[in-house]
Amino acid sequence: MTETFVLISGACHSGWTWRLVAERLRTAGHRVLAPDLPGLADGDDPRRHSLADVGDFVV
Repeated sequence: MTETFVLISGACHSGWTWRLVAERLRTAGHRVLAPDLPGLADGDDPRRHSLADVGDFVV
């Protein structure tokens, strides 16, 4: 059975944090999403985003 996994990074990290886990899950045939949260992508200014912004993005 194929599952979908949404991997959410913690503070000061981004989707790249899950690279090794995501590769293993994909190899096993699963769909994996590991988004960069607002303010944590390269070049983003995290001060422009509130915790509410991040929560809204995830939902």
